[in-house]
Amino acid sequence: MGKRHQKRCPATHLLYALISTGLKDIIDHKRNGYLAKPFDVFDLASGINWVLSKENRHKELCIKAREKAVACFDIEKVAKQYESLYQEITA
Repeated sequence: MGKRHQKRCPATHLLYALISTGLKDIIDHKRNGYLAKPFDVFDLASGINWVLSKENRHKELCIKAREKAVACFDIEKVAKQYESLYQEITA
C-alpha cells in the first residue's frame, strides 16, 4: 500500500494516514503529512485541523512530500536497491 500511495506524493494531495498502515513509512509526522493514531477519529480530526490552521501549511507539506518522494523513491534509486538485493541473494 505504501509504495502505491507514494506515487501520489508529487501531486498536491496532502496525505493523512493511520500509524498502523504502510503509509507510516512514507509520511513523516507533521513534516510531510499527518499520522493519526489508529481508530482515533479525534486524532484524525485534530490532524486535519492542524493542517488547516496555518495558511501556508498545506502547501509546505505538499512540497516536503514531493521532496521525500523524489529523494527516496526515484525509479533509478529503487532499481539499484533491487539490483543490490538481487546480487546479495544470488551471491
